[in-house]
Amino acid sequence: MNSRMMSLGSILLLVGCTTLETNHKTYKTPKRIYQSTPTVVIHSEPEKIVITDQIEPEESSTPKIQRPFLKPTEPIPAELSLLAQADQYRLNQKLHMAEATVERALRVSPKSAKAYLKLAQIKLESNQSKEAEQLALKALSLAQYQSATDKSTFFKSAWRVIYDARKTLGNNKGAEEAFNQLQFQSDI
Repeated sequence: MNSRMMSLGSILLLVGCTTLETNHKTYKTPKRIYQSTPTVVIHSEPEKIVITDQIEPEESSTPKIQRPFLKPTEPIPAELSLLAQADQYRLNQKLHMAEATVERALRVSPKSAKAYLKLAQIKLESNQSKEAEQLALKALSLAQYQSATDKSTFFKSAWRVIYDARKTLGNNKGAEEAFNQLQFQSDI
């Protein structure tokens, strides 16, 4: 009887193990979303380094968006529209609306020197001289993307904002430096 109970217990144990549900989930290995480091190849010529990336781009099932090619000097049409709208707000003394509109233009085209200069002019009119100075300096640093015909007028306007901002802040030495740059731009 004892051996019968043992064999019955063993059978029930085996049956019980096979009918138990497991809560184990299978996880897929995450897809590799990074690329390896580019390979640096140094040629025999001094100071000539070529960086190559030997990874082929993966084929994607989602279609790629084709954007029209614009040169860095070409403003985006949406940016031009927003800057024109900001000028209208500025003429109507709605400086907070003009500021918000130029900030939208900067989201569209974050390297637009014209937008930074316009925002600097608005900040200066809003008695925010420190911000105006910084924005005008940023506009000057981005001015390399301006076409040759715009550069002279652009630099004069930027240095004028910097001069006025520094004069308002009581930075006479800085204002004098800006004035000298303004005179230099007028001579060119």
